[in-house]
Amino acid sequence: LGGMSQKLAKTALAIYLVDPTKYIEFHNALMDAREPSEAFIKNTVKMLNLDYIKVQEAMNDPKINKELESVANIARDLNIRGTPAFIIGDSLIQGGIDSDAMLELVVKARQEKGTEEKK
Repeated sequence: LGGMSQKLAKTALAIYLVDPTKYIEFHNALMDAREPSEAFIKNTVKMLNLDYIKVQEAMNDPKINKELESVANIARDLNIRGTPAFIIGDSLIQGGIDSDAMLELVVKARQEKGTEEKK
């Protein structure tokens, strides 16, 4: 991950540490952002009614670096080189796919494992 991606990931995890109920709101705002920036982070933290200084302090929590290192190790082991990436059944899908294609892959994986829900 590049510099801004790392900062955004740290910010999201810091928000979770400060107020777990605000994490999903930050995540959703991030997914809707065209070009996330430092200004985006500050504005979004303010919009969530969080203390920006507390969020910045939480970004230095060792738990955050440990979590990001763990995720990076998993991605490296699986040869995942970017986002999004999905593991469905035994398949690794790198890059975005639409919901119909994803559903088709899930149904196929369930059928292969014999776990397709009975209707």
